[in-house]
Amino acid sequence: MNTGDKTNDRKYFMALADIMLEDIFESTDDEIVREVADGDEGLDALRTRMNNNVAIAEERAGEERRRVAQQKLEARKARAKVEEALRRDDLSMAARNETSSELSDVEILQKYRDLVDLGVIKPDDGGQG
Repeated sequence: MNTGDKTNDRKYFMALADIMLEDIFESTDDEIVREVADGDEGLDALRTRMNNNVAIAEERAGEERRRVAQQKLEARKARAKVEEALRRDDLSMAARNETSSELSDVEILQKYRDLVDLGVIKPDDGGQG
């Protein structure tokens, strides 16, 4: 194996992974359990480690769901403030012609920040700048 050629190294390791997966898929459940039980870790230790990994994955998924929900809530509040600001008469015709329903959550948050930067929206109370 030539360690200087990453393409060949990758091909070698992918072929090895394919062989290992094929071996696993061809094994019976009893063979896999017996191999794990005979290994350094043992079946109980493996079960504990896997349960811990599942708990960590569930916690991370929950954190991600909370983060996404928070972003959606922020976007909803920003959309309402932007819509209110766009209805005002002191904005240019181009600004008033843009509807917030055409904008994604990311775009509406950027528009909100832009209007805050311009002093059109006060970030704390959503009123006029």
